[in-house]
Amino acid sequence: MITDIQLAIFANMLRASLFLLVVLYHYGAVNNPKKLGSIPADMQKIKDSLEK
Repeated sequence: MITDIQLAIFANMLRASLFLLVVLYHYGAVNNPKKLGSIPADMQKIKDSLEK
């Protein structure tokens, strides 16, 4: 049988690993090299109007 202590340790380890996965996902989403230099069309219009 699983004890309360073992369950608490498992839950805390699961929580920490899920938090780490979320942090790594967001880090990867922000620093994605495929998105460098890509500007959506609306942002490109704003950028062009500011440069004039």
